[in-house]
Amino acid sequence: MKRILMRAAKSPLEDLSVEEILHYDKMGTNPGNMLFAHSVCRAVMTDDDTQIDAIETYNVEFTDEMVKEYNKKYDLFIIPLANAFRYQFISELDNITNLVKRLKIPCIVIGCGIQGEKTKKDLTPMHEAVKRFMNAVLKKSSCIGIRGEYTARFLENLGYVRDKDFMVIGCPSMFLYGENLPVPNKIPFYEIERVSITARFVLWWSTHNLFRVTAESIKDSYFLPQTTYELRLLWLGLNSETYPSGYASMFAADAPEFYPIGREHDIIKNGRAIGFTNVYSWLEFLKTRQFALGSRIHGTIAPILAGVPAFVIVPDLRVRELVEYHNIPHISMEYISEHPQTTARELYEKTDFNQILDGHKERFEKYVEFFERNNVDNIFSRKITGEAPFDRATAHFNRNGVITSFWSASPEEQERRINSYAQFLMNESKKETEKIKDKYEKRERSIKFIVERLLYLIKIRLFGEKK
Repeated sequence: MKRILMRAAKSPLEDLSVEEILHYDKMGTNPGNMLFAHSVCRAVMTDDDTQIDAIETYNVEFTDEMVKEYNKKYDLFIIPLANAFRYQFISELDNITNLVKRLKIPCIVIGCGIQGEKTKKDLTPMHEAVKRFMNAVLKKSSCIGIRGEYTARFLENLGYVRDKDFMVIGCPSMFLYGENLPVPNKIPFYEIERVSITARFVLWWSTHNLFRVTAESIKDSYFLPQTTYELRLLWLGLNSETYPSGYASMFAADAPEFYPIGREHDIIKNGRAIGFTNVYSWLEFLKTRQFALGSRIHGTIAPILAGVPAFVIVPDLRVRELVEYHNIPHISMEYISEHPQTTARELYEKTDFNQILDGHKERFEKYVEFFERNNVDNIFSRKITGEAPFDRATAHFNRNGVITSFWSASPEEQERRINSYAQFLMNESKKETEKIKDKYEKRERSIKFIVERLLYLIKIRLFGEKK
């Protein structure tokens, strides 16, 4: 039996409730990470008895006992990463590096990329951390899988060699179905009645406005929140002022007033915002859409996997290198700013959505080559078609992983959500109380030891040591 350890908020083989995923953020801050892990897991699960467990690496102290258990229990450590080469990730990147150094099993990095626009200036503090990471991983694998050309150039500037130390493989999510992608079903724009929209807090006003106008002009348009923070607000019927959450609420304050967050917004009140806690529910909903527009990369990849024409407004480098690599229809946020009268209809009618099919097979072959170079068994090398072991293992999963607006729910459902969240807060409060109590008791023992030691030393100084 193959046993795999994976860096993820949860194993895609775990079937958790909506409440568990929301309360404990088991999608990894956004649904994109959930789709990423789902795709990788499906690829590497080659047999029905393959075991795939997940660990998180944020603010986790890996003890010698934990590392010893990983080395004994698992055959492989798979590390799906996204925009890991960034300022905010340095501490966690170092934590992963230190774990990799102590592991004796192969460590495979998939889908890693940079974030900053001005590479030489913005990423200078990252250089040493990235070198430590790369050097550690390359001792446990043949090469690293990265997102795109911008990350490739960054690594080349650090002295790493393309197709030797790293391979450009794009995002594993695009290869969920292997070499095949659904053909986008493009219909005349005047027939479009069902649209999905994704966005993020920090976008230029013109891009936010494009999304707003699109949502207002198409009656059956749905906004799909793409962060755990927004999904919690949606589920609980709160706004960002009554549910502050660190940097997330800080960024929310920068969004325009018409951004659909909080209970006062019409999209929220009218039940036209929806989220998902598993990939199956997400893709099933998207199959009901006729067009997807947004600025989130996985909010665009998901509808592509559902066979829906999808278009992305590119806000930054991390999105740009993926849309360029995978040939995903896109335009820059700068273009929208320079042409504020641009409409969704204009973008839709000018776009050949079939362009995503161009070169997909070759990109897929590169992805498989990456697995084979690292000796990672996978369903694609085995030529497993149709129903894969992962599909069978998750066939019984709850397909109702849907998060609807609190205000469109029945009174009974609203009460259930409130009680669930209250119970969660009580449980967390108990945990924190126990931590404080334990910390206090440890401090008390330390103080007692120090006092006793001081008294002992004072006695020796005054009376001499007893013989």
